[in-house]
Amino acid sequence: MKLIDFGLSKRAGKRSLDTIVGTPYYVAPEVLKGDYSVSCDNWSLGVILYLFLSGHLPFKGHNAAEVFSQIKSKEIKFNHKEFNSISYPAKNLISRLLEKDPKKRITMTEALDHPWITNLNKHEHHEIDRSVLTRLAEYKETDRFKKEALGIMAKMMDNKEIN
Repeated sequence: MKLIDFGLSKRAGKRSLDTIVGTPYYVAPEVLKGDYSVSCDNWSLGVILYLFLSGHLPFKGHNAAEVFSQIKSKEIKFNHKEFNSISYPAKNLISRLLEKDPKKRITMTEALDHPWITNLNKHEHHEIDRSVLTRLAEYKETDRFKKEALGIMAKMMDNKEIN
């Protein structure tokens, strides 16, 4: 797997950022408030991990506003059947990455030391459910126009419109 599309990335260090950017499904709650730090990347990684293990996005909606509303208010759940075969440590890592309070969210250093990562080779490997692969392929093929439109909307909306 390769992560791509770092067109909006910049070296931030410990300073606070305030421009609302990003693909709606992956945006951390604090980004929507317009005051965030590098921990928003940890949130996005949690969304990616949730998607890769289940084939589902944790926060969905018919438009950017609905997605943003869920990101701000919906608690993370592992109620998709695909999570039945996912280990507790994996779900724990996702939960800690998708912590709404960035001050409580797991850091990258802590994530790399998390039991699911450190014991990855020791875990019994399960075959990936074909439905997960099917949903990942469907997500990949999602109407490109819709993805681009949601991204542009996220960039154009101010905090009042997002709320």
